[in-house]
Amino acid sequence: MKTLILGSSGLLGAELLRQFPAALAPTRKELDLLHLQAVAAYIDSTRPELIINAAAMSNLEHCAAHPDQAHAMNCTLPKVLAESSSAVGASLFHFSTDYVFNGEKRTPYTEDDPTDPINEYGKSKVAGEAAVLATRGAHFVFRVSWLWGEGGKNFLSSLPQALAQAQTLQISNDQISSVNNVAEIAGTLRQLVALPHWQAQPGLYHLTQPQAMTRYEHALRMAERMGTACKASVLAAQVQPPNIPGAVRRPTYTAMSPAKVARVFGLKLASGS
Repeated sequence: MKTLILGSSGLLGAELLRQFPAALAPTRKELDLLHLQAVAAYIDSTRPELIINAAAMSNLEHCAAHPDQAHAMNCTLPKVLAESSSAVGASLFHFSTDYVFNGEKRTPYTEDDPTDPINEYGKSKVAGEAAVLATRGAHFVFRVSWLWGEGGKNFLSSLPQALAQAQTLQISNDQISSVNNVAEIAGTLRQLVALPHWQAQPGLYHLTQPQAMTRYEHALRMAERMGTACKASVLAAQVQPPNIPGAVRRPTYTAMSPAKVARVFGLKLASGS
């Protein structure tokens, strides 16, 4: 299947390219994703059968300071991708986020729960979801949360090395969600496209681990797997982040249920993230 991956320089996109090695994956220099006419022309000329959009503007502070840019990348681009994929008969995989929810619930969110984002990033992603799902075609929106993986630069990705060095870590325990290894997400999508007639079930899906935990709890579990010295360093570092005036609001609970993707496709992420 001829596949096009956008956003292949990011954490998730790089892993997708590792697991879909024959995919087209233009760099930012080769294709400016905010040049929408160029994006549409590229898709029309290459005629992919599957488009995977892992590109996003996800820095909360930047989205808050530049909402127009956030909307362009997280909403307008997905809309163009949905329209272009329909025009060439391609399927579309688009990634969204747990930050579409307000965090007031205390049981895992399902695809049927109403969205209510509390920051500009979440608002732009909700708009992107709606644009993709409103366009006719085999379009899939996968909500993911708290990603980590090989080569990542975020806290969760750097955690194994920090634990191995027995560093004293400042780990927050004020948010609860699901931690997900990008290798497991990409691997699950490989399984999906190997299924017969998978294109017949487009729509919105939560692609996450079922376990809900804080970052501290995740670090503790990882430390326990790595040894007692690591465990001791983590145990000493549980903290409640300070309330910083002007900081971008973050939802406190965004665990999502993956029951729908398991029911429809018989798929689930491997345990152990």
